[in-house]
Amino acid sequence: MKRRQTGKILIFIVSIVLFSCSEKDQKAAYYNQAKTCYESKNYICARDALEKAVRLDPNFVGAYANLGEVYLKLGEISKAFDAYSKAAEVDPNVADVQLRLANLYMLNKDFIKAHEILDMVLNRTPDNITANYLLADLYQREKNEQSAAQIFTRIIEKDNRQIRAYLSLSNLLFKKKDVKGAENCLEKAVQNNPEYLQPVLALYNLLLREKKISEAEVLLANAIKTYPKNADLHILLGNLYAQTNKMQQSEASFLQAIDSDPKNPRLYFFAGNFYASINQPDQARLMYQKALDIDPENPGLLLNMAKFYLSHNDIAKAEKYCKKILQKKPDFLPALAFKSEVLIAKNANEEAISFLSDLTKKNINSTELDYLKGIAYLKNKEANDAKIEFGKIPSDAPEYIDAKLMLSGIFLNENNLNQAVEAATAVLNISPDNYQAKKMLGNIFMREKKYDDARRYYQALIDLSPINPEGFFLMGLLNQLQQDYGNAIKNFEKVLALTPNRMDVFSYLISALSNNKQIDAAIAKCDEMLQKATQNSNVQSIIYNLKGKLYLEKNNFQDAEK
Repeated sequence: MKRRQTGKILIFIVSIVLFSCSEKDQKAAYYNQAKTCYESKNYICARDALEKAVRLDPNFVGAYANLGEVYLKLGEISKAFDAYSKAAEVDPNVADVQLRLANLYMLNKDFIKAHEILDMVLNRTPDNITANYLLADLYQREKNEQSAAQIFTRIIEKDNRQIRAYLSLSNLLFKKKDVKGAENCLEKAVQNNPEYLQPVLALYNLLLREKKISEAEVLLANAIKTYPKNADLHILLGNLYAQTNKMQQSEASFLQAIDSDPKNPRLYFFAGNFYASINQPDQARLMYQKALDIDPENPGLLLNMAKFYLSHNDIAKAEKYCKKILQKKPDFLPALAFKSEVLIAKNANEEAISFLSDLTKKNINSTELDYLKGIAYLKNKEANDAKIEFGKIPSDAPEYIDAKLMLSGIFLNENNLNQAVEAATAVLNISPDNYQAKKMLGNIFMREKKYDDARRYYQALIDLSPINPEGFFLMGLLNQLQQDYGNAIKNFEKVLALTPNRMDVFSYLISALSNNKQIDAAIAKCDEMLQKATQNSNVQSIIYNLKGKLYLEKNNFQDAEK
């Protein structure tokens, strides 16, 4: 009997010890389970495990802190706040918890409480980098940009490898219109962090914004020496060369990008766009096809090929590629929208309107469909319905600028000049250097005989794109209207220097010379053009006609008859 009783007591004592140990083990098990769940992004599982852990140990700081993080992932902000507050209450000396709590106070716009926590942390550890960044962020939220800039400067002084501080400081300087200071800041970032591209790209964008093209070119060229296999740098340099009309260097850059990563279809796509922009369609098509050879089922690449063929009026091939996409992805909205573009190109405008009406019922927030529907109505000569569709497009939509330009054109055709000006000006409010909007305003003011305003906008076209003959041509027309024949001659000659075979411009040039009483100079121009047009009978016919009229003006009937 005694032996049996002793055995029962022993079992009871052991069970108590096991239960006591299992409580600690269980807490750890829940914590580890939560970690596993969190890493697999199963946040509900992580939440449940951590809640069990803190029930077992109400002073488990790490579990409370992690629970706060999980609540944030689940969007339960108030519970996250409570969890971090509890963790901070249990152990006020855990800086990471305090900083998380300060961040939540900032998000809740309780800036006073956030300052209290950050001041406490920085009094203990002045060099805490996270706390310093949070304080700088807090000052920016309070619009105290000077104090924020001082903190970023202090961070850089203590550690000149802090790229984030350089970028933030340069942004603040740029906002204060201290462009030189912002540029110097980024130059130091590049100098002190030669192995990182982020400051290089930030400086490049700043230089580009300030139209410092040659400096931007040197910067990219130096970066490529460090990163010769970085395809994106070659693409950026190719685009920069294209902007400055250095087409041979641009082409070389795009091809070097491909050489650096020949299995990347995106690079062939960029090269194709380059060739398309310089009117080399065969080369463009070849590059697009190489991209498709690498990724033949990519709907974006297939759609790009379809758009390429549509832009070259090969509607059959455009339809072929569009059908290929829709066979695999019948609800792919970009391809469905493109199908409507094909219908519009085929002048099946009523069919396009009907098709787009069905699409917009299923995609009520697609501004692209509204825009295309407006185009279809416009081509169907239903301007009022087109205006309604274009008017639906909000200012934050990518189609807004094109829609406003279309509206401006409609109003101009209707002679509603005030509304035409209003629509074009709305574009410039969003895109101050928009070429088409400036051209539209120049044309409107020329029709209104507000010649000074028209000249201002035409000059802006020339400044924006000095290799585009259109600005010089429009300025020449304006000069003609104002009987300023000397400047008209100069502008028409500039157009012909850029596009030598423009016979319409040549006719305007001869007219300006004639009006300026320079008949012999006009005849000499005709002779010069005839020598260049020996193989083109149509061009010769136009020139002989102009030359005959010039001889009539001189009363030289015999040479005029010839």
